[in-house]
Amino acid sequence: MDVSVQSYQYYFTYSNRNSYRLHLGHKSINLSFCQLLAFREKILNYTSFYSLENILNEDNFVLIFVADNNHLLFLDIPRLLELRNLLQSIFATSNV
Repeated sequence: MDVSVQSYQYYFTYSNRNSYRLHLGHKSINLSFCQLLAFREKILNYTSFYSLENILNEDNFVLIFVADNNHLLFLDIPRLLELRNLLQSIFATSNV
């Protein structure tokens, strides 16, 4: 069974029990469930009110290591917010 959650540019696919893939348009990153949780934690930390305010006052971008430091993402604030919404939709409970 393949499940796909899509945002504007980024989307996740899930096919196996512990196999997730983040598609960024130009690149795909394979993630285990633990790596996905760690990535979610990083994104949620960077999208808090104070973190966003610091990002705006300084460089207007962040560098985030993903999947055990195998990948480096350069993200501006709109991309951070897009990833946050995508990750929240994955972990949201459904009433189905």
